[in-house]
Amino acid sequence: MRRMLGAVLMIWMLVPAGVNGQNTPPEQLQNLDWIVGDWVYEGENSGTWECEWLGEFYVVCDEEFTNEEGNSFKAVEVFGYDARQRMYTYQRFFSTGAHQTANAFKRGDFMLFNLTGRMAGFRRFFLTLDSPTVMRFRWETAAAGGAWEVTSEGTARKIQ
Repeated sequence: MRRMLGAVLMIWMLVPAGVNGQNTPPEQLQNLDWIVGDWVYEGENSGTWECEWLGEFYVVCDEEFTNEEGNSFKAVEVFGYDARQRMYTYQRFFSTGAHQTANAFKRGDFMLFNLTGRMAGFRRFFLTLDSPTVMRFRWETAAAGGAWEVTSEGTARKIQ
């Protein structure tokens, strides 16, 4: 009986109550709804992006893409919102073992993601919604103190 009570208490303590302990999703999460769906994109990289809600707090995307050199990759992306920092969050996990983290903000029809951590250097990317079914993306890099340069860009179309 004592073991069972201990196990129940442990599980209860580990079950999250929601983002930052909230049971109600922040209204800012509605701004991520446009990402949900199946996308095909073209540019320096081409591939597919399948995104869906994970409960009410996160949008999770499965991505498969091929780069200019013809190498194929897979990734899982997680979009959310941190109510404490008042910023959107982004995590990307690659089949190669690499990982990216970003904080983002939304202005009008675009979102700017500033990558953080060791893999980031000075990197950022933009997602711009041109219509409910067309999105543009652009990656930029900069040397310390230097100007931003476009390193990759393209267009995605929602197919479902």
